Amino acid sequence: MNLSLPDCLICRKHHGDLPVPVGVIYEDNLIYVSHAHIADGQETVYLGWCVVETKRHTPGLPDLTDEEAQRVGLWAARLSRAIQVCTGAEYVYAFVIGMEYRISTFIFSLAILARRANIGGCMWMNGLAPRAVVRTK
Repeated sequence: MNLSLPDCLICRKHHGDLPVPVGVIYEDNLIYVSHAHIADGQETVYLGWCVVETKRHTPGLPDLTDEEAQRVGLWAARLSRAIQVCTGAEYVYAFVIGMEYRISTFIFSLAILARRANIGGCMWMNGLAPRAVVRTK
């Protein structure tokens, strides 16, 4: 699959065309690790939401090469620990998004999110989630 598509939001982020809160956390030839991007029209981002993305367009976990899977797993564990320490999360969720919906192409993105103590339900959807104003590069 293609390594880069000009209309892909994720590719544009990887190339530095879109602002990323606090900049990239880690990047190599296979993966890109960062905080979640700030959505259009927003000034804040959910506190404790990071992503691990492949540079290669691929739909999901079964499609990763062994080398990609090793890097994704390593960084998922590192981010989970850091999020738990930095946010006081009682639990850290992870889920895969395999579609860049704006252009209907597949790209692997593993979302890592904090779940705060004493907040029930899906807190990032019910407005209870802590948010932070973050600077971009």
